[in-house]
Amino acid sequence: MSLEAIREALQSRLAALTPEIGTAWRNRAFAPTPGEPWQSVDMLPLDPDDAEIGAAGHWERGIMQVTLRYPSNAGPGALDARAWLLLRHFRRGLTFTYGGVTVHVTRAPVMGPEFTAMDRFCRPISIHWHARVSTA
Repeated sequence: MSLEAIREALQSRLAALTPEIGTAWRNRAFAPTPGEPWQSVDMLPLDPDDAEIGAAGHWERGIMQVTLRYPSNAGPGALDARAWLLLRHFRRGLTFTYGGVTVHVTRAPVMGPEFTAMDRFCRPISIHWHARVSTA
């Protein structure tokens, strides 16, 4: 399925980012290590772009949102450094392929506002993408 390949492409790219931190993937068991940073991943689909004439395919579009979750009361330095690393790792114009589907990062990733959740200092990063999906 093309949407599965798109998700795998995006997640594989994220998993390749070093240094590695714990990741809560969609619908997978995850237990964060106390005192250690981790990130959660959400896939936010957008309306497909099917403006092309014909039935050969369309563009799937969406946002992969990575929320960085760092220990509270340690200052913003480590979280900010990881956020900037993530922004560069998914820079605008990047393309990568998985399972025959090529994913394009369509704009510079967007840093959302910081917030606190329980014992974590958090910042979401939104990565906008699209991929051409064949319907033939």
